[in-house]
Amino acid sequence: MSKLVLLDLDRTILACNSAQWWIKREWKLGYITTWQLLKTLGWLTLYHWGKADVQTFLREGGMWMAGTTESDIQQRTKDFWLESIEQQVRPEVYAMLDWHREQGHVLALLTASSNYLADLVAAQLNIPHVLSNRMESSEGVLTGKMLEPLCFGSEKSVHAELLSKQLNLDWRQGYFYTDSYSDLPVLEAVQYPKVICPDQRLVREAQKRGWDILWWSEPEVV
Repeated sequence: MSKLVLLDLDRTILACNSAQWWIKREWKLGYITTWQLLKTLGWLTLYHWGKADVQTFLREGGMWMAGTTESDIQQRTKDFWLESIEQQVRPEVYAMLDWHREQGHVLALLTASSNYLADLVAAQLNIPHVLSNRMESSEGVLTGKMLEPLCFGSEKSVHAELLSKQLNLDWRQGYFYTDSYSDLPVLEAVQYPKVICPDQRLVREAQKRGWDILWWSEPEVV
C-alpha cells in the first residue's frame, strides 16, 4: 500500500535556515529596511527558543511584500536558490527520496517556507506535491495577505489532510521528516516520525518517545 511521505524543508531537506539567509539577502539588495532585518533576526532567535508568535510574524512579513509583483519575487527567489540554497541540500536526502520512490510512496514538501522557494526545491528533487505558505495576489501583484490556514505547527495537519483527500491516502499512516519541535503535532500523528538533526527540545521529546533520530551531514559547499 502506498504511503504519503511529508518532508520539512529548513534544517531538514536543507542544512540551513533559508528564511535567515533570505532576509539578509533582501536587506543587502535594499528590498527591506534595517529595522525589518533586525526585527526578523530577533524573531528567528525567539523562534529557536520556542518563544515566538510565528503566525503573527508570518502575517506581518506578508504585509512587507504588498505591492511586489509575483514575477519579481519569483525571479528574486530563483536567484537566491541558484546563488546559495541549491548547494544546501543534505547529501542523505537523495538516497532517502530514492528509497521511498522504490517503495511506491508519494512525496510532498510540508513547509512554512513560501511556495516560491518550495516549488524550486520540489522541481529540483522531483517531489510532486508542495504544501507551503502562500501569499494572496491580484492581477499578478501581491496584496500583502497570507492565504489561510498558514502552513505552520498544528495547521500543517490541515494541509496534509487536504492532500490526503486528493490522493485518497491517509497521511497519518505515512512518514514525516522534520528537525523542529514546532512540528510536534504532525510527528505525533504519523505512523513513522523521522527526526532530522533536531533542535534541543525535539531531541528530548524524540528520545522520550523512542522516535528515530537521524543525524544527516552538512553538504560540502565548494
